[in-house]
Amino acid sequence: MKPEYVWTQISPPDDWHPGTIEEGWYVVRGDSVTLTDRDGRPIGHSRKLEPGEDPKRVAVALLRARQDPQDAFWRPIAYPRRPLV
Repeated sequence: MKPEYVWTQISPPDDWHPGTIEEGWYVVRGDSVTLTDRDGRPIGHSRKLEPGEDPKRVAVALLRARQDPQDAFWRPIAYPRRPLV
């Protein structure tokens, strides 16, 4: 089965930062959605589909769940560019 591409916005763009997205791939196997690399190898995050649930939405939720709040603490701070005068 060929993996499907999916992405989600993590932080929106503003005046001085272009924003951040998380991207990944997923496959539907039976009744579960599994995040994979682009070659279709599982990367360890999966969830069972509920009846009528959209697999793409589940994949986006799995991508968002991968975001570690601890990582956000160590990201560079984007300061606005201001004149020195």
